[in-house]
Amino acid sequence: MVTTCSACSLSVVIPCYNEATLIEASIEETLTELKQLKGKGSLSEFEILLVNDGSTDETVSRIEDKMIKYPNEKIYLIDNAVNKQKGGAVLDGFKAATMDLVLFMDADLATPLYYIEEFMQAMMIEEIDLLVATRHNLKENRVNNTYERQLFSDLCIKITHLLLPVVKVSDTQCGFKMMRNDLAKELSEQVRLRNFSFDIELILIAALNDKKISEKDILWVNRIEGSKVNPVRVGMQMLKDLFFLRKMMQTYKRKENVT
Repeated sequence: MVTTCSACSLSVVIPCYNEATLIEASIEETLTELKQLKGKGSLSEFEILLVNDGSTDETVSRIEDKMIKYPNEKIYLIDNAVNKQKGGAVLDGFKAATMDLVLFMDADLATPLYYIEEFMQAMMIEEIDLLVATRHNLKENRVNNTYERQLFSDLCIKITHLLLPVVKVSDTQCGFKMMRNDLAKELSEQVRLRNFSFDIELILIAALNDKKISEKDILWVNRIEGSKVNPVRVGMQMLKDLFFLRKMMQTYKRKENVT
C-alpha cells in the first residue's frame, strides 16, 4: 500500500455515453486539475481513462481530438462499440488502470474536481480501501437537486439499507468513488451487475470482505439540465437487483473470510 500522499499515482476513469456536448471541457478541466496536483507534489503520476460506452454521437472523435492536442499526456480511450451500460464501462476502466489509486467519476463533473486531492489525502492518511462520496449530508445539495431526484435517491438508500444492512454508506449512487488499485482489480472480476446498481454491488463486495470503507461529504452541482435516467424504470430495476444481491451475498465472500 502507498503510505504517503506525495508518492501516490492516480487513474481517473470516466465512463462516456453520448457526452459530445461536454466531454472536451471535462477533459480540459480534469487535466488542468491533475497537472496542478502533480506540480505541487500532491500527485506523482496520473492517467485519464475515457471509456466510450457505445456512443452514437461524436463523443469518440471529441476525445480523440484531445488526445491529439495533448500527445505527451496519458489520456487513453477505451472504445466499446456496443453499449455495456455504466457499470460495464467503469469496470473496463478498472481493468485498464495502472496507478496506485483509482477514481471513477461522471463525465459531467457534478462533483467539483478539488475533491480529488481531499480524497487522496483521506485514502492515504486513514488507510482507506474504498472512499465513497456522499451528497446526502449537505443542505446545499438538496437545493441543487430536483424534488423528484432527491425523493428517488432517499427512497433507494432506505430500501438498500433494509435489504443489505452491511452496506452502511448514506449515498451509494454518487458518481465519485476512489479505491486502491488492487481492490479495483478484484471488483472488475467479481461485480456481476452492469446497470446503475453496480455501485451498490461493489460496495457490498468490499464490505463483505472486510475492506475499510469510508464516506466523505461533497458539494454536488447539477451541471446539466434534464436526466438520462427514468426514475420509475430504474427504481423497479434497482429493487430487483437488491433482491438479487441479497440472495448472492454469501458468494461474494472470499474463502478466507468465510467462517
